Amino acid sequence: YRMMVSSAVRLANTLGITVTAEGIETEEHRVLMTRLGCHKLQGYLFSKPLTADDLEAYARQSFLLNTKAS
Repeated sequence: YRMMVSSAVRLANTLGITVTAEGIETEEHRVLMTRLGCHKLQGYLFSKPLTADDLEAYARQSFLLNTKAS
């Protein structure tokens, strides 16, 4: 499984295709997929699925928290 994923990610990277890994549920998944060369990650590790309104509220809150930390 890991060899197939690694090969697919390498091929996409060679072709200049942005790779998004879905289903990232653990820190181990995040580390592995980042090491394999995935550009973007999504999954329950970061957030449960959100409605458009909830996503907007989440983005606003995240932006405000990051702005205050600077």
